[in-house]
Amino acid sequence: MKMRTLMTALSVGVAALMAGGAGFAQEYTFKLHHLL
Repeated sequence: MKMRTLMTALSVGVAALMAGGAGFAQEYTFKLHHLL
């Protein structure tokens, strides 16, 4: 049970990190296109 909770927390953390990274990349690309 404890291991399963740990894996779920890790999965959620990775998903949040990926979503944050994608959002940052999208915003950076948007700003870069407006500069050029």
